[in-house]
Amino acid sequence: MDPLELRSTARSARRKPIWVPQGEGVLLGREEIERMLPHREPFLFVDEITHIGVEQQSIRGRRYVPASDPVFAGHFPGEPVYPGVLQIEMVGQLGLCLLPLLLGRSTRVRALKVHAAEYLEAIGPDSELTLLARILDWNDYTALCLGQVLCRETICSYSVQEVYLVEE
Repeated sequence: MDPLELRSTARSARRKPIWVPQGEGVLLGREEIERMLPHREPFLFVDEITHIGVEQQSIRGRRYVPASDPVFAGHFPGEPVYPGVLQIEMVGQLGLCLLPLLLGRSTRVRALKVHAAEYLEAIGPDSELTLLARILDWNDYTALCLGQVLCRETICSYSVQEVYLVEE
């Protein structure tokens, strides 16, 4: 994807959801997610997957951010805000769940680059989040993913991330 197209795609993620699922959903919980991801508590940030669009190369999931999350104790006392870097991690993990479905096999990845990220609305304690991810481009070596974090239909953040597909 060329840089101008990437910038335009990223900017459009500020205004509307990157994907609206159609039809019946799925419900994949932690057990299924842990088969797709190497992440574990306390660094697993996808609670469940609710929709998969293989043709659209898109996925939707959920994450509940409890008030008891220890990150709120220091970020920021008296005015708790969920860190943006963890929002990037959420949608990155969701995008990684989509890769095995598209590739037809599991794969290991390494983070390569965050091309764009923007934080539009603060996320506080006890937030029920909708996560969206869409693969923009991929080949034998890398994958480029656009993701969004929404709270009550409001886009809170988005990011464009690239990963390197590690040879098995």
